Formats: sequence, C-alpha cells, structure tokens
Amino acid sequence: MSFPFHRTARPGAAALATLLCSSIVAAAPAARRPAAVPIPESYRLCVEERREPGVAACRGALGLGLGLGPARTQLAQRALALHLAELERWDEVVETYRDQALQRPSDPEAQFRAGAALVYLVRRPEEALGHLQAAAALRAADPAIHAALGVALNALGRHAEAVAALEEALRLDPAYLERRPAARLVLEASRRGEAWP
Repeated sequence: MSFPFHRTARPGAAALATLLCSSIVAAAPAARRPAAVPIPESYRLCVEERREPGVAACRGALGLGLGLGPARTQLAQRALALHLAELERWDEVVETYRDQALQRPSDPEAQFRAGAALVYLVRRPEEALGHLQAAAALRAADPAIHAALGVALNALGRHAEAVAALEEALRLDPAYLERRPAARLVLEASRRGEAWP
C-alpha cells in the first residue's frame, strides 16, 4: 500500500486517516437532509466543522446521549477520527477506530479501519492483527483487507503468512499492487523472508 507506516518515519499519515474516513464526505450531505428527528447542533457542527472545533463538536454529539441513531453515530465517529487526523493526534485516531470496532464487532469496515490505523498510523501490528483477521473473515473478497493483513504479518516476521495474504489480495484484484508500490515491496520482501522497510 502507498500509505505511511509510521507517523514519524513517513509523511502523509493524514492521507491514510482521510482515506479511512472517506465515507464522511459521501455521507455528509445526507446528514443535512430534513429528518423527522431534529439534528442536534453539536452533530451538525461535528459534520461541518474541521480540526479542533470539529473534535469538540463530535465529542459533544457523541457524549451527550442524544440518540443520534446508528448511521449518525457512525458518521460522527468517522468525522471525529478525521478531525483528529488533521491535527495529527494519531493515538486518539487509533482509539476512535478501536472504539468503533469494539462497538461493532461484526462490521468489517470498523474492524478494517481499526486494524489499518494500528498498522499504518502507530505501527502496532500485533494489536492490528486481530482486527484485520476479523475483517478478512467478515469480508473475504476485499483486497485492501488482505493487503493490510499482509503488511501487519510482515512487520511481525511472519513472512510466509504475509505472502499468502498479499497474494490473496492479488488474486482478488490482479492490479491491486500496481496501485500500491509499498505493498508490492512488502510482498517482495516477504518472499525473501525479510521485513520491510
């Protein structure tokens, strides 16, 4: 994958967090549509504001027990992670994703986001492994999940398993690694029995 592997080692970790939060952009217009239940001001600001004001609004919306419903709660959680990423508060981004994964253990997207954040943002592959394995079990046809799993396994020195996971990503999408040169390098290193980078 072309994502950074550690916040201090590679620039662009915010790009990963933004990608992980990408559904917020698509979902935000829906949040502004009239609904039978009025939208709390803190929720509206959570979706519309950025950086520190967005963090405060999201935490307010999520912490007030406003009965946002599952869809709005998920959007507020993703918005919170995005705002934290813009501020480069990586540990808080990870904790936000981990909370989502704990709240929704059968949601492959929540498991993937938690695992990917642990691998790419704070380089904690041993903690990421369970989330990524759960995501792969829940959504076996997603090459991104298998690639992230391969990266985590490589970082743990489990090279044969890393090769298997990355080759599964390739089987699912033969062009997948062409668009992700870092993941391709992880596969090559794993085949040699080496860690990357």
